[in-house]
Amino acid sequence: MEPGERISLLLKLCLPFLVLAALRAYPRPYRVVDGLNQSRPMQQAGHYEAAASALREVVEREPWRTYLWEQIGAAELRANRLPEAIDAFNRAAATGHLSLEGSFQLAEAYKLVGDPDAAEAAWRELLDRTGPEASELKGRVFEQLLQLEHERGDFPAAVEILRAWRMAEPEKPCVAFRQ
Repeated sequence: MEPGERISLLLKLCLPFLVLAALRAYPRPYRVVDGLNQSRPMQQAGHYEAAASALREVVEREPWRTYLWEQIGAAELRANRLPEAIDAFNRAAATGHLSLEGSFQLAEAYKLVGDPDAAEAAWRELLDRTGPEASELKGRVFEQLLQLEHERGDFPAAVEILRAWRMAEPEKPCVAFRQ
């Protein structure tokens, strides 16, 4: 066999492997596939702690899956594991993968853990957001802020929240009725 033929044969044999490596086509570990496949049914069955654990294992094995932190935080929140939920939501926020709903849940976790100031700051930050998803969330945010001020006994602040809510959503009769 001539040297040119050897090189040609070697390239023909190695080319498929080079293409697979370039496309990152490799088999996923069983635990990753199993964790991703089982997390949703676990959550639907109410096994939130197990779902969060399965998703955490996926992120530990494949750290680039930062979008899973919000799902982990939501599962931890439903499992009433509040410090873990806050940590997961903050990791999602740090990687830019925290949705508005995730931000709302982070504020809820802060409130439940006994940090009303952090909860208020997170909810007020949500009020500054714009877009269709933010508009749908505003009523829930105002409701939580109002409840927080009632719990604190700061009724002048509650009145200010009601006024801001009325200005933000003038078409809602329930807001006008409360004022």
